[in-house]
Amino acid sequence: SNTAVGLLVLAFTVPSIFFGYLAGVLVDHQNLKKVLVATNLLRGLVVFGLFFAKESLILVYLLVLILALITLFFLPAEGSALPSLVKDKKALLGANSLFTLTLQAALIVGFVSAGPLLSVFGELLTLLLLMSLFAVALVCVWLLPNSIRSVEEIEGVSSWKSFLDGIIFFFKTRSVRDAIFLLTSTQAIILVLATIAPGFVDKVLHLDVRLTSLILVAPAAVGMIVGSVVLGHIAGKHKEHIIVTRGLFLAGVSFLALSILERASLSPLILVG
Repeated sequence: SNTAVGLLVLAFTVPSIFFGYLAGVLVDHQNLKKVLVATNLLRGLVVFGLFFAKESLILVYLLVLILALITLFFLPAEGSALPSLVKDKKALLGANSLFTLTLQAALIVGFVSAGPLLSVFGELLTLLLLMSLFAVALVCVWLLPNSIRSVEEIEGVSSWKSFLDGIIFFFKTRSVRDAIFLLTSTQAIILVLATIAPGFVDKVLHLDVRLTSLILVAPAAVGMIVGSVVLGHIAGKHKEHIIVTRGLFLAGVSFLALSILERASLSPLILVG
């Protein structure tokens, strides 16, 4: 049902809001390679567990929640490992750009292809594919050098001190508080959109809910790409708070226009546009 899909989205996204910062602090004081290997292994095992959870929706929710929590530890380890891998610090900017590009491309391809894969191959083969991808990722991180370490681990700073320093810095620095508030607000908006998207495809567009990724995520991905290109051209010409304010305003107008179009009995193609 649409409610079940929405709860699955919540189970995967809510943990990052409450535990993301804590997970990042803890990871920065661990061996990064071990964290990367362990998290990929555990995520593959969780996906394997989904084979046996199809008859229990509660168990599916629990496994998805565990998958989200494990991913919280993988992401900061992934980001912290990059500076250690790039020996020439002048090349770090290019490496970050390449990393971000491949990450966003993978997310777009994954989200867009999810629905069609389920429709063509079914649940079992799709889960096998996911397990295979985690196995490939496990091999890749296993081949990384053992020398990758975070700055905090090298300097021997305690995790408790890092946690408190981050909290103090947050409350003392207004620009950081504003940025975190805006990022959290944006995450909340995306969370709402992701939760209502399946119901919108089913009840409003009257299409197969498995096409959600293709119908809504694909156009949103194109919009993100266009937005990134536009932002790159205007970022140096306008103040940041003006860009953010106008961006949020246009996003709100878009949501309002979508609700108005829904009441106008227009074709699904126009609504997707």
